[in-house]
Amino acid sequence: MSVISNIFSTFEEREVIKVKNYEHVKKIEVIDTKTFDRYKKIPMLHIARKAMFIFLFSPVFLVLKISFNLMQIGVDCTAYAWSYWDMAKALARFDFVKIFELSGTSRIDFFKHIAQDIIYIVRAPFFAVAMQFAALIAIVSPNRARKAIAKIERRWNYSMDLSYDYTRSKDFKNKPLLKALFETLINRNESVVCYLAPCFQYGSLNDKHIIYPLGEDIKR
Repeated sequence: MSVISNIFSTFEEREVIKVKNYEHVKKIEVIDTKTFDRYKKIPMLHIARKAMFIFLFSPVFLVLKISFNLMQIGVDCTAYAWSYWDMAKALARFDFVKIFELSGTSRIDFFKHIAQDIIYIVRAPFFAVAMQFAALIAIVSPNRARKAIAKIERRWNYSMDLSYDYTRSKDFKNKPLLKALFETLINRNESVVCYLAPCFQYGSLNDKHIIYPLGEDIKR
């Protein structure tokens, strides 16, 4: 498998020097020589096992993603219905400015959020199927499979990188999972995503904390 991977690969292992906590840290990483993306060095067998897991678990992950968006729609509908109660209270006070404000903002936000959630639901199956096809590439080229899965999953997560994963969120770290999830729905927190394969995600040689090698060094 490794021989076939090397034939089709545009990857090479390089020592990467970066600044972390004001110190220089050296680490061997896998570099995509075409895009200058940096990947964590992990055994090919581990990549293949993870790809198999992704192939099998993607349908379940799809259901979870769609379920979350459906719950978000339910929360949005509840908030929209509640806005009528707020308008009724404002009407009782003859606060017509407040009525106009609630009437305008609640409708704009409601239809914007509903349209957004519907788009997320409609596109989700395509990303799930793409993840499964990408996982199959691991049979002949684990590194290319990892690259494809990482790119697809980041697009699925609205191009938000691994720093937005729920495992790195303070709310999810400091609170019970269900409570943090509930508050994410209620507050419509769009700064949290969920990665199925966080170990496949990548950085770049162009990241500001990278000292060596730079993209120019790879080109040489």
